[in-house]
Amino acid sequence: MMELLRTDQPTLSLRQAMDRLLEQSFTPLMRDRGDGPQHVPANLWEDAHNYYLYLLVPGVDPESVEITMLGGSLVIAGELTAPAPQDGKAIWYEWGTTKFRRQFQLPTGFDAERCQASYTNGVLSVTIPKPEQAKPKSIKIQAGPTAEGALSSGQN
Repeated sequence: MMELLRTDQPTLSLRQAMDRLLEQSFTPLMRDRGDGPQHVPANLWEDAHNYYLYLLVPGVDPESVEITMLGGSLVIAGELTAPAPQDGKAIWYEWGTTKFRRQFQLPTGFDAERCQASYTNGVLSVTIPKPEQAKPKSIKIQAGPTAEGALSSGQN
């Protein structure tokens, strides 16, 4: 029996098929959101004393990153500049200078002077100490009369 071939779809070479598969399989680190700044992945953790914010920004010069805090808003913005020889001509160009910006809403009362930031192996880490009112507080239970004593005196 003869099989019909569809001719309305182009036949891909193995190389083209593999290229398409790889392009579709990996999400770019900085996803394009139109004309605005690029989106960078972030994780936010907390413990009893601090918030820990981690942004994945490999290749970024820490000097090109600006961290600002106003009220309860933490803004991190920066730029990744693609290296290029001064008199060189691009033959293949998939990325260039890329700007990014992330904004996080946190409870008010933070002291920006106590925040710390570091950059290691492509990860920007920001430690934000919690204000006293945001820290968990332990409430001590006062010992009262024993259950038997309260029942015998008529208290419930």
